[in-house]
Amino acid sequence: MKDFKARWWLGFAGWMFGGPILAIVGFLLGSLADNQGGARGAALQAGDSVRERLLMRLVAAVLSAEAGPRPAQLVFLKDQFERAFGPEKAQALLLLLREALEAPPQARQAAAEAAPFFSPEEKRNLFRLLFGLVSASGSPGARPTAALRGIGSMWEHALASDPFYQRFKGQDERSLFQVLGLTEQATDEEVKRSYRQLALTYHPDRVMDREPEYQREAAERFKQINQAYEKIKLARGLK
Repeated sequence: MKDFKARWWLGFAGWMFGGPILAIVGFLLGSLADNQGGARGAALQAGDSVRERLLMRLVAAVLSAEAGPRPAQLVFLKDQFERAFGPEKAQALLLLLREALEAPPQARQAAAEAAPFFSPEEKRNLFRLLFGLVSASGSPGARPTAALRGIGSMWEHALASDPFYQRFKGQDERSLFQVLGLTEQATDEEVKRSYRQLALTYHPDRVMDREPEYQREAAERFKQINQAYEKIKLARGLK
């Protein structure tokens, strides 16, 4: 019994006290505890392992996708780290996160860096952790969703058979139509018409006389509209 891995204890505790999402977080953080001081982090001090830094870079990539971390997201992380490692180690991990947030990587870059250091199972659990993180303060916005999509594309081989990831991808596809104010049942002509109307409304030339803040928001909206339309057009083979 004493050889029972830390990830299983933490996963079980997460399930008992917080449900499936915390079980996933507990399992992942427990697997980090199992590997602490192992070959990958042997040359580094405790609390400063390669895997921990890579994890924090992934977290930073997702949090920085939309104006930095929100209070609810930091509370979520602090709570999970304290459950897994205790207050002292949790503080050390949050300091690593602060460092990572000073120069956060792009999501795809962080995923590529982490890929060799995490098993397929850990990648699946990591993706769920990151989704739970961006959802901690409400429904994920377009940019955090895009960051998750980028991570998923880099880990496609490990995630392809995961039902959770498949549901995420399906929801992501639905969100493309929502950007255009449509549902997946929209006809090709409805897609084209909605795109033209929205692109015209938010075109930079149409908002030149508006206040700077509105111009910034319109520019972001215009970008989202074009990206959504290009993806739908490619998927449907539209001309």
